[in-house]
Amino acid sequence: MCSSDLMREMNDNIAHDLKSPLARIRGIAETTLTGSHDESQYQQLAGSTIEECDRLLHLINTMLDLAETEAGLTASIEVVNLTELIDDPVSSTRRWRFRTILNWAARLIRT
Repeated sequence: MCSSDLMREMNDNIAHDLKSPLARIRGIAETTLTGSHDESQYQQLAGSTIEECDRLLHLINTMLDLAETEAGLTASIEVVNLTELIDDPVSSTRRWRFRTILNWAARLIRT
């Protein structure tokens, strides 16, 4: 299989994986708009919508992680002494490592 075939197959899989949760979200929204529901049913529909959105976000984040890994952008995990990094700010390598650690920690907090 050539690289263009692999890319096409990957794009087809991504499109399918994104389409499914979006179709479910749309179905929930249509049910909400067209039906007569009590408050608990609306809450259940809203909860289902949130769950589908979470699935979609997880899928997108996973695809982004895979793209970073394939591009060689994934940082390796390494134990470092933060005190040394802070005490020796002159070293450009140490400053780079410190920024990398801070960026990695910020990314963990966001997910």
